[in-house]
Amino acid sequence: MKRAFTLIELLVVIAIIAILASILFPVFARAKESSRKAVSLTRAKQMSVGGALYMTDSDDTYWPLMYVGEAGQTQPDNYGFFRWPWLLKPYAKSFEVFIDPIDAERPDFRDPNSDMFGYAFGLTPSFGYNARTFSPGEDLSMPDLEPYRPVSTSAVSEPAQTLLFASSVYNEPADKPKVGFYRVYPPSKWTRELPMRGRSFGHVWPRFFDTYASTVWADGHVRSMTVSQLDHESLWTASKP
Repeated sequence: MKRAFTLIELLVVIAIIAILASILFPVFARAKESSRKAVSLTRAKQMSVGGALYMTDSDDTYWPLMYVGEAGQTQPDNYGFFRWPWLLKPYAKSFEVFIDPIDAERPDFRDPNSDMFGYAFGLTPSFGYNARTFSPGEDLSMPDLEPYRPVSTSAVSEPAQTLLFASSVYNEPADKPKVGFYRVYPPSKWTRELPMRGRSFGHVWPRFFDTYASTVWADGHVRSMTVSQLDHESLWTASKP
């Protein structure tokens, strides 16, 4: 005759399962986040390669932050706003290269069948361009305003120490879309306000583990970095002191 479990035995089993779950669930969550971070860095590298191919066809000159043209020239339509993702897209091939797997809070911004996608793709990639260095405004007294004049590779004295792209966010709190933004600003423009919002760290966003941002450097290498590691003006400028 089989003996049934007693209530105490069942409670002990349930307690053991609960303890194991409390240990394993965070491990699984971190493993999932690590996987997303690895995908982000892979896509950042693909984007970097696309940028290198663009420069090969452009006399070793970087791409402009954006320009405005006629609507109807792209599929899906970007309504004439040719921000930098549209300029690198022919070299990177896939829309997904510019979007982190974790960056999906606004499905309408990420759905290729949405009427908004063409515009949002240029405005809200997961990576922001260090445009003040690589594509400043022609009027040097207003470097953040168009028209933009991208620099040549010869103007960058230490490419391995010059930030090109970083994980970005459009804005915070939730009344603005929590997706990427097409440009990032150097520490001199950071407001450093908390709770964190877009301008707190120049639209740089530590998307992974709330700590790390994916970064691309002018020599093409990629790595994860904290906001504090990026808080050095020299990393954002082409000419080093």
